[in-house]
Amino acid sequence: MKHIPLGLRDYLPDDIQKRDRLIQKMKTVVESNGYQRIITPSIEDYDQLQPALGALSEDCIMFFDGAGTRLVLRPDHTTPIARISSTRLRDELPIQLYYHDPVFRKDPLLGETEIFQFGCEHIGSLSLSDEVQMIRMVLDICHGIGLDDVEVHVAHPELFES
Repeated sequence: MKHIPLGLRDYLPDDIQKRDRLIQKMKTVVESNGYQRIITPSIEDYDQLQPALGALSEDCIMFFDGAGTRLVLRPDHTTPIARISSTRLRDELPIQLYYHDPVFRKDPLLGETEIFQFGCEHIGSLSLSDEVQMIRMVLDICHGIGLDDVEVHVAHPELFES
């Protein structure tokens, strides 16, 4: 019997049902706050993303296509969303987007890993009330999925000045 690579796993029907219930609860919160779902490609041009990846560049899973272009499995959602926002969506800013798709990274212990991420991006003008909305959404999501012992650490100086 063949095994799947370390860091990856199969998701059986019970796993999918539990995951889908969690995602639905999270989607309900973010969509009720005006966020829209976005899906970016699972494979991106590494050289286009690399300047914005920072330290995450070292964790990328790379390969080459038939033309020799260096490609990467999506290591993060924020960088591709920034690419789209600065090109195709720039006339629609500010915009609120959310995602719930896998990212792929190298892990020193597990090798290549697939990580499911759920997150939100508020791009464009960001006010104090938008910041408060994000914190409130995080708390609503945590409580909605059964996490009651939650701490939020805020390090944005303008929040305290206001």
